[in-house]
Amino acid sequence: MGEDALDVEMSFDSDHLYIKTPKSETKIGWDTFIKWKEESGLILAYRNDAFFQVIPVSQFPENDRSEIRNLLDTNSVKIY
Repeated sequence: MGEDALDVEMSFDSDHLYIKTPKSETKIGWDTFIKWKEESGLILAYRNDAFFQVIPVSQFPENDRSEIRNLLDTNSVKIY
C-alpha cells in the first residue's frame, strides 16, 4: 500500500472536526452529527442511523476531550 494507511491526524475547532490522511483532507461540521456515544476511549459520532465517524478521544488531551464532548452536546444528542 505504500504510505501508512493508519497515519491519520485529527484536529478540531468550534465549528469543525478536521481529518487528514496522506491522501485526503476533510472537515465535518459539528452540526452534521445527530447523535453520539462514547465507549472504550472512542466517540462514535453519527451522521445518520447507519453512518458514523470514529473519534479516538483517548488520543486527545483531557481538556480537548471535554471540549469535543461539549461541541457534540451542543449540536446532537448523547446516546447510551
